[in-house]
Amino acid sequence: MLQDIKLKEDQLNERYVSSPRHTVQVDYITYLDELANLIGSKPNLQKMLFTDPKLFWALVNGPSLPYQYRLCGPHAWSGAREAILGYNSRVLAALNTRKGSQ
Repeated sequence: MLQDIKLKEDQLNERYVSSPRHTVQVDYITYLDELANLIGSKPNLQKMLFTDPKLFWALVNGPSLPYQYRLCGPHAWSGAREAILGYNSRVLAALNTRKGSQ
C-alpha cells in the first residue's frame, strides 16, 4: 500500500505544478474508475459491448456520468441505464428557461 501511495504521489508531482493553491489534483475519470474497481462497481465495458451495445456506445462516446458506477456492484440502481441514455433531455430541459422556447 505504501508503495502504491508513493507511486501515485510521484506521478502527481510530475504532472501537476507544485503550489499552495493546487494541493489536491487527480485525473477525475481515472480516479473514479480506480475507486469503482476497488468496490466492485466499475462497469465491464467489454461484456457490455455484446450484451447492451446501446449503453456501451453511450458510455464510450458520451460524457462521464456518475450513474455508470451504479450499473452494477454494491448499491446498484435499476434506473442507472435510463439515466445514462436520457441525460441529454435533462441537460436541454435546464437550458430551456424562456417561455415559448420549447
